[in-house]
Amino acid sequence: LYSIAIAAVATLYAILFIRRAAAKSAWLRSPVTLLALIAPLLAWAFCADWTRCGFALPLLDIGACVLSAWQWKKSRDSRLAFPFLWSVFGLAALAKMGLYPRVWHYGFVLAMPAFVAGIFLLFWLLPARLQGKSPASARDFRLAVLLVLLAAFARLFAVSESVYARKQLPVGGGPDKIIAFGSPDARGPAFRAALDWIENNTPANATLAVLPEGITLNFLARRVNPTPCLSWDPNMMIVFGQARMTAAFEAHPPDYVVLIERNQSEFDTPEFGHSGYGQALMQWVTTNYSPVFLIGHPPLQNGRFGIQILRRRPAQPPPAPPRDSSGQDSKSSGMQTGL
Repeated sequence: LYSIAIAAVATLYAILFIRRAAAKSAWLRSPVTLLALIAPLLAWAFCADWTRCGFALPLLDIGACVLSAWQWKKSRDSRLAFPFLWSVFGLAALAKMGLYPRVWHYGFVLAMPAFVAGIFLLFWLLPARLQGKSPASARDFRLAVLLVLLAAFARLFAVSESVYARKQLPVGGGPDKIIAFGSPDARGPAFRAALDWIENNTPANATLAVLPEGITLNFLARRVNPTPCLSWDPNMMIVFGQARMTAAFEAHPPDYVVLIERNQSEFDTPEFGHSGYGQALMQWVTTNYSPVFLIGHPPLQNGRFGIQILRRRPAQPPPAPPRDSSGQDSKSSGMQTGL
């Protein structure tokens, strides 16, 4: 729907600007009329939820790709090769987000090439098509796009500022300090409490693994993960194999294990440690580790957030050999008999 709306609005305003430029009346060609045409668009731009603008990027990028390829083929201008290749790269980056293109989260990086391609389409490729019909309409189209984008940037900046204003909880120290969300979000305070406990209650050379993921805790606490498995998300387990990862973990057991609640709904999998997803490893951890510290709710059980720290149990001594009726063990008795 976002793509359809963008295409419809762009087409409508292109037609309006062409007719305005061709009008014989000086009043219709005046700046006042131009502002009157753009005003509804600006009103919408200041009210729109621009955090969802990523849904329009596939159409904009495809448009830039098609027009760049067409003009490149038509004019054989080598300068158009780069915009075409950039647009293809933008589509490939968007594909990594699947059916959910966005400008936040992973989209902070992955949507950037498509966003730049969209700017190129709206500021150069489409106005270039209008230029042949009416230079004035191309100028007006660029002005409308510029004002809408400025409104969008202002809205997104305000959203970003409101998000960062809620981040007031320092986690870590020195140059590694991270400012996280405080209450009512339980994750930041719980993470800081876990970091403080590890720094104050474990040796500096203790090893640590976080399940199903949380390598940031290793970095901030300066505790090494001795296993080759830094993340246990479903994608990693498909690539490397769950059985191989579990065997590698058991072969290099850390001194401490931290369990952190992680919502896996994006992967359509159950909680880590349940059937089909890390169950064998969790059973091994339960057998070989003892809980020493709990923050919040027990993690990986019912979706409520919590962090639990477990310490490896000391190795059990080998069982004593059986003794005979004289009270001597059978091995030493056999040796004496042999002598």
